[in-house]
Amino acid sequence: MMSSCAGSTASAVCILTLILVACAEGFVVPSLRTQKSLPRSASLALSPESILDQHIVHAASSAVDSSSHIISSLTRQVDRETAKGEFYFFFFAGSGAGVIGLAQIPRIFEELSGIRALAGEGPSEGGEAIGGGLSSLIYPTIYAKDVEKAINKVSSGETISKNGKATSYLASRGYVDRDDFVESLKGCNPLASYALFEALSNGSGGVMSPDRLDENVAMYRASSDPVAAFNTALQAATTTKLAAYGGLAFLLFIVFALITESGMNAFL
Repeated sequence: MMSSCAGSTASAVCILTLILVACAEGFVVPSLRTQKSLPRSASLALSPESILDQHIVHAASSAVDSSSHIISSLTRQVDRETAKGEFYFFFFAGSGAGVIGLAQIPRIFEELSGIRALAGEGPSEGGEAIGGGLSSLIYPTIYAKDVEKAINKVSSGETISKNGKATSYLASRGYVDRDDFVESLKGCNPLASYALFEALSNGSGGVMSPDRLDENVAMYRASSDPVAAFNTALQAATTTKLAAYGGLAFLLFIVFALITESGMNAFL
């Protein structure tokens, strides 16, 4: 469950954004073709992170263009019959997306609780405490020698995927699952291993392409200070996660505000 929470949250943000834009502008964003129809080589080239990012960027840019319409719809006065029509439209179009978004909240808390529970588990080499900044909002104290050990031990993405036990569709297509990644680093500190995956994937979900993993690991190892490179990436990954959580909360507010406001105009 914890391995898919971030991706599910980002998906919920994307779905809510698309529903919100459709309600504001009266159009439906065309769907993209599923990865299942792509051959292995093509599906690896199009990572789930990049596909999801394309969805979110497209939807977010449309939402920005539509912001004036959304604000005016929350503040304008309409007659009762028009308000009833808007209420039924917003209710049926937005409530489903709202339920999807609300379902992510307990999963987010479960993920955060799971991360916190990793503190003190497994072996630790100690060393200087790293992290701080935004990452301290999600991760307990991580130690430099634990991170350095994990970076040095990471196998190739292809090897981790081949030996992994994940049964998801993307894992079967050669992507590296987070649980398989952590499992491949037996003997390393579990918290450092988990945070390393988040840094390598930029916090964009529970799977990542093997090519992306290999490139980022090589970059860390080539750096004059691999731990500092990891820490910089972890801060960026934390920003991605917090932005997804904040975006989800904002879009839930807008969806239910539209439903509430139109309902009050229609029936009160």
